[in-house]
Formats: sequence, structure tokens, C-alpha cells
Amino acid sequence: MIIDCDFEAPGFTNYFDINEDKKGIVEYLLDKEYTELSGQKLDIKKDYVHDVRYEYTGKGNIYIVPAGNLGYEKDNDGNLIRNHKKDYLEALARIDITSIDNIITQFESFFKDLQEQLELDYENSVILIDSRTGFNDTFAVLSTISQIIVGVFGINKQSQVGLTQFLDTFGKKTDEKDILLVKSFHNNSVAAWQSFKQIIDNHISANEDSFVDEEYGKRDFIDNIFQIKQDEILERLGTSIETVDRDINGQNGNGKTPKNIAFIDNVGDPSREFKLLFNDLLKKIDRQKDFFLIENTPIEPLQTEQEKEVIIEEIANQSDNSSVNLEIFLQLQKNRVKKDKARIDLLEKLIDENNFPKPYADNIVPQLEDFYFRDCMKDIFNRNAFIIVGYKGTGKTHIYQSFKNKKITDELCSRQKQNPKNFIFVNVIPVNEDHKKYINASSKFSSTENDDFFYERFWLLYVWSAIFENPSVKDIMNDYTLCIEHKIINNDTDTAAWFLENTTDFNKFRAFEKDLLALDKRLKEVNKTIILSFDQLDFVIKPDNWSNGISPLINYWRNNIFSRINPKIFVRADIFENRLGNITNFNEIRQEKSIDIKWSKQELFAYFFKFIFRVEKNDFLSLVYGYKNYSENSYKNIISIYNSLDTQSQIPITHEESLRFLVENFFGKYANRFDSKSGYGENYDWFYNNLY
Repeated sequence: MIIDCDFEAPGFTNYFDINEDKKGIVEYLLDKEYTELSGQKLDIKKDYVHDVRYEYTGKGNIYIVPAGNLGYEKDNDGNLIRNHKKDYLEALARIDITSIDNIITQFESFFKDLQEQLELDYENSVILIDSRTGFNDTFAVLSTISQIIVGVFGINKQSQVGLTQFLDTFGKKTDEKDILLVKSFHNNSVAAWQSFKQIIDNHISANEDSFVDEEYGKRDFIDNIFQIKQDEILERLGTSIETVDRDINGQNGNGKTPKNIAFIDNVGDPSREFKLLFNDLLKKIDRQKDFFLIENTPIEPLQTEQEKEVIIEEIANQSDNSSVNLEIFLQLQKNRVKKDKARIDLLEKLIDENNFPKPYADNIVPQLEDFYFRDCMKDIFNRNAFIIVGYKGTGKTHIYQSFKNKKITDELCSRQKQNPKNFIFVNVIPVNEDHKKYINASSKFSSTENDDFFYERFWLLYVWSAIFENPSVKDIMNDYTLCIEHKIINNDTDTAAWFLENTTDFNKFRAFEKDLLALDKRLKEVNKTIILSFDQLDFVIKPDNWSNGISPLINYWRNNIFSRINPKIFVRADIFENRLGNITNFNEIRQEKSIDIKWSKQELFAYFFKFIFRVEKNDFLSLVYGYKNYSENSYKNIISIYNSLDTQSQIPITHEESLRFLVENFFGKYANRFDSKSGYGENYDWFYNNLY
């Protein structure tokens, strides 16, 4: 969690592809006063918090609370409707920072709302607050409520004054707060680093009465000093040269992590300094749980040294020990079998119909044991990213269908630190082989095919029908009477007449919206959110009419008026990009509000080996171990793979070297195993380039 309290120079909304206008901490402090008087409740997640996209977060979540809304609201013609920056400055002037007790109480209330509504796990959550530079009222308040204070300084004369004042204020020998000192990246020479430490040491030595005491000893800051070096990739965050390839997160187009951003323990690596700083930061919070450095807990050796000696001796006693048929391999649960037999046994298990994964068929609901949780699915909970784009064959409908399986949605929630009880998954359009539950709008409403007004209302009625048919929604609204009698969608003339009647009558249409607003209010009261999904859109609106029939659907949800109904619209990339030219700011939607589900090379192999690990993990790893003649490097790789697997037998796609190792062992290193120089290249690259 990052909170921008640099009120005079806010800037966090310039980073991480954040373009949605939301309120911030300044508006919250004023809104909270009003709601306490009126008895209302603020919706933190909808109105004040940005959920950073998974491309930047990797494992876990990053939430950002801006200082306030500094954007401009314009109509479709580009005319200014409202200047939020002006509202922000007026709100800032009304906040009384000088009343320390009052403002601290407000911040404590804010933290409580954050923890409850975002369901933050206290043991594994860190709140970072950016303060205004220098000593001021804001900094005084924030330093009071913080457990740890991080001071960032240079070595010029002005910074030296601030550094010594910082030490005098927070570095007292009896002060309970932890202090971290950081030398900024300006002038990274060794001499500058030594000079920075010397300034601190000299000031402490010259003021021993403040920093040294018989009871408490010396307040030594030398072990709490860190140097942040310049990093050109981090500098690109929030600038026009930040690439869509997400270089800042290590995804530089070819799936490899740039050397200067990876957490590598080599001297001179800028990110190493960040790791040291944050490791120490987490230690001081006393919550470090393998955050950056995960210690591997080795599994039992796949064979003992004594057993290995027996095998080696047996091979040595063979008359022709160069024959591959004499390579002996020890399984985890059996003493010894030949490698060829071990391979055959494993392959027979893999092709067994009871073990083989179910196909990615549209009409099949995936099962948890077969389902592969992709990184792009992390944005399912991101309200801002509401369009899921993928070419035919990338598994759109497979993901859509998976929302019907509660075991899968529960696991998906757990992976993103969300409470499964707080989410209801509703698929608007059922997936049936005969499509009886669809209504073919292109044929039923041909006279309205160019009417955006009609289709916006059409889709709202479709949503209304799907939502209030859901059993969980019925339970929540059991004491509520719908304004219009519920109607199940079918592809018949009766349903078509129902749509026409209720979309053309303004009062009836408003009744549908009234029901949904009542539901939205109830969802907020019981702390639940509906994930509302749309797929199979080409059965409702033919692709050649998407510009008129689907554009209103997207335009409606881009200005979502509901706080607890979050849409996810699954669309084919080719139709999406070619048939939706009349959407305002289409490129903005494509880049900032969509989730691309194209499979990466790492995902394809990770999914393949998930299947193998699920069927026979130990036998496979034993076979891999024997393949490399029990080398130490193989053992380390296998231990690393074994310990990286999650509860669903998935290996993280960030472990590319482990994936290469597995591919090389399973398929061989080169595509042409008889000639490594033939030009086919390594299997790891060849399979992806030629079979995907």
C-alpha cells in the first residue's frame, strides 16, 4: 500500500499506467467527516484506491491512494465539465493539519477502513507513506503515526543541515521509532558514500549526550544506512518513454529479466541496494516472511550416497559400460530400474485417459486439478481493467467457463489475497451447445442495428436478467421486490418483444436501473462484489455489427455507475480491433483498460509441466535426476523446482531457467537432436515459435 501525502507536489498517479480519476486522502478526510454525521459509509476501494496492474506487482498486490483527484472531466466533444484540480486545492485548504490529535484520529480511522475494506493481511502488509520534503506539519503528523521513518538525503550543504536536524529530531537514544537513512543516487562515487557516512558519524560523536547513554548505550546508525543507485529503467516509470513491454518489471519483450532490474547479488547492481533497504525495512517491522529471499527447504535426497556407490559399482562391472542401456536410474520409491523403462512408465501414465487433461472446449466447465492459473487473471479483481482481449484459441471461453466452478474462483481469490466469500461470479451469457439461452439480436432487432441508444438499454436488460437469476443474488435480495417481473432470456419472439417493450418505455427502463442500484447498495452493505462476465458476444451480435451492437456495451461500462458490480467483457482481438472504430479514445481503452491473454512462452511450458507434476511428480523428478548422471547442478535445479511448486503444481513463470532445464530434460536440448547446428535451435524456443 502506497499513500501519497506529498500534498503540495503529488505524483503517484503518474506511474503504473494509472489514468483513472479517483479521489485521494485529502478528499477522504473531508468526506469522512460528512459521512460520520450522515451515517453513510465510504467505499474505499471504488472511490479512493487504485489497484496496480499485475505487470508491475508480480506476486501480491500494490494499492495506491493518491493525494487527490487532479484530473479534468470532459464530455465526448472534449469540452471541460469539471476541474478536479481546483476542487482538490479547495479541499486541501480546508484540512486542519495543525490540530495534531484530530488529524491523527482521522488517519487512524483511514487505516482501519483500508484494513477492513481491502481485507489487508496485517502480518504481510506494508503501508508506505510519501511525505512532503522537509520539516512541516504534514511530516510531523505522519512521523507520529509511523513505526519506521525513512529519511532520504544527498550530501550537499542543504541536505547536510536537514540530515543533522533529522537525527536530532528522531535519533534520540530513547526514541522507540526505527530510523533508516538513505543516500540518494546523486553522485554514486565511493568518496561520496564515505562522506555521507562520515557526516552522520561526526554529528553523533559531537553530540554524545543525545545519542549515547549508560542505560541505552549508543544509538548507532551505521548499520541502518543505505545507498540507492541510479537505475535507468526505474527512471522511465511514468514517462513518455515507458514502453508497453513493461521493461520496468523485467518483461522486456522476450520474457527475460533485464540484469539491472533483477534482484541479483552482484556488486554494482542498483536493484541490489533496493533489496537491502527493503529487507531491512521488513525486518524492523518484524514481518519478514521470505519476502525477497526464500530459503529452500531441501526435499529428501533422491538416493543416498551409499546407493549411488552401488549403482556406480554395478555400471563399472558391466562388460560394455558405454552402452546407454546400462545407464541405471534409481526411482524415489523403487530401488533401481533402467532409464528407458522409467521413461515408458511415465509416458504411459501421462497418456492414460484418466490422467490426461480435459480439452479447452467451450462447453466444458474446467476442473480445479486441470486448471492453469495465469498471471493475467490477477487483473480480474482490477475494476479499471474490464476488457479481456485474446485471439481465437487463447482460452477466453475457458476462463469464462471457469467462473462457474467455485473451487476455481475460491482459489483465484486466495491467490490474490481476496476473501472468496466477498465475490459473486455471474456469467451474463450461458454457454450451451445449442445456444438456446442466447437471443440473436442481429436477427431479432435488425431495424435497430444502428441505434446505439437501443443497444445500451438492451445490454442493461440482459445484465438485469442474468444477475437476478443468480441464486446468491436472490439470497441477498430476498426481501426486495423487483420493479419488473423477472424474465429469463431465450432466443424466441416472446423475449424479443419483451426487449422492445422495455427499452422503448423510459419509465420501465428506469425501473431496471433502479433494481440494479438497489442491489449495488445491498452489496455494499454486506461487503460483496459481483464479477460480471460477458463472452460468446458474437452469438448475440454478429461480428459485422459489433461497431453498433458492442460499442454501447463497452461505453456503458467504461463509465460504471455501480460500485460493487465490476464487468469483464471477453472479446476476440481481431474483431475488437477492427469493428469498434466508433469508440471514443479506443487506443486508451485497448492499452489501459484491457487485459491481454496471449500466452507467453513461459506460460505454455509451465502449463505443460503442471500436467506432468500433477500426474507423477516424484517419478518425473527422479528421472530428470538420473538423466544428468546425478550431477550437483541437476540436484540443485530439482530442489529449486520442487520447492517453487504451488498447491496446484504450478511453477512460477519467472523461473525461466527452471523451465528451460525441464524442457531440455523432457524433449532434449535441440529440435534436431542429431544435429545441433542445423538451424532449428533449442527446443525451448522452437516449440513456441513453430507450434503456437
